[in-house]
Amino acid sequence: FLSLEVPQSNIRDSTELQENGSIYLPIDFKLRNTENNDLVWEYDFGSLDTTSTNVVNNSNTMEIFLPELSAGEYELEWVLSDLTNIYNGLQPGQILESSYIVKVSDKGDLRDDADIVTQNISIDIQANSSPVLVDLDKPPIDEEFVAPDLSLMSPRMG
Repeated sequence: FLSLEVPQSNIRDSTELQENGSIYLPIDFKLRNTENNDLVWEYDFGSLDTTSTNVVNNSNTMEIFLPELSAGEYELEWVLSDLTNIYNGLQPGQILESSYIVKVSDKGDLRDDADIVTQNISIDIQANSSPVLVDLDKPPIDEEFVAPDLSLMSPRMG
């Protein structure tokens, strides 16, 4: 048995961590049988039609339960698609923190922690920050750097 738990993602900036309710990570998952390379299961972020899947939602997480698998070796693949919307949705310096928990068990109950094996997948995406000219001789005051005195700088002749 296998499930994929998707907790609520968060947005972090330099001062606080807040729940993210509007920026979603475009991630797709595929499960393949390694013996014959057959695609056994697929979760497409952009599609609400995920076949042979039981989805359980609660306030902080979504858990996707895959159909029962026969004995064998499997490979779970994941891929991120276009991240443009994420970068456009984040303010400079903010970080989107997303995590996924893959749970595997040879018993029928994936909620019994004693019998499951887990793998965490963490993906953090940081928005670009505007460059700041800093004078290292003058430390920041209240997290603000004092602007350097550019009049004392002279060009180098080479």
